Amino acid sequence: MALVELKDSVFPLSVVSLSSIDLDRIEDELENLAFEERAFFEGASVVLQLPQTEVEVSDLAQMLDMLHNVGLKPVGIISDDASLTEYAQQIGLGVFAEPEVATETDEAESKPEIQVQHREVPLPTKVIRHAVRSGQQVYSEGDIIILAPVSSGADIIAEGNIHIYAPVKGRVFAGAKGDTKASVFVQNVEAEMISIAGIYALKDQLMRFNDRGLMMLSLEDKRLKVRGI
Repeated sequence: MALVELKDSVFPLSVVSLSSIDLDRIEDELENLAFEERAFFEGASVVLQLPQTEVEVSDLAQMLDMLHNVGLKPVGIISDDASLTEYAQQIGLGVFAEPEVATETDEAESKPEIQVQHREVPLPTKVIRHAVRSGQQVYSEGDIIILAPVSSGADIIAEGNIHIYAPVKGRVFAGAKGDTKASVFVQNVEAEMISIAGIYALKDQLMRFNDRGLMMLSLEDKRLKVRGI
């Protein structure tokens, strides 16, 4: 049985799931996967799901290095171990909840919630003035304002709101840490997906609203709602 498995997930990111801690074998399997799946491994952002067995912080550090060595970009971990989650946060990684099965709604589909972090002070807004290419990711702990094109295959992720004033064909994630009060402001939907606090809708679901002019997407009763402004 393979120790490393790439899983399609309801997270906006792919999950690298480990079933055991055998560092030598994990390294070999990652290198084999990187050879077989070159397109996926070229700068893809992933979440590392750790096994239920005991994992040391030093083991986690080595596994993160292995992911970097094969071209992956770990952005967070899935673990209930307090020492591991503390270490992950210290080095700038997110801590994600266990993936769940998504269910469809009329206008959107739900995703698992990500841990909510309540903040006492306002966070800076990141302004995107240069094109974001496929495979790239922009992350902000505050809001994001998009003034330049974002290609298909790129990810725009904000813990706060996202304002779109340029063509965006990638994926857009507002309220990435679970802020259900976050919003997305957009005129014409071109994005592959728009998500707020884990509740998302695909391009085909949103294009029918494009004749409304400037729109605000927000959450109401755990459903994605679209309103004209």
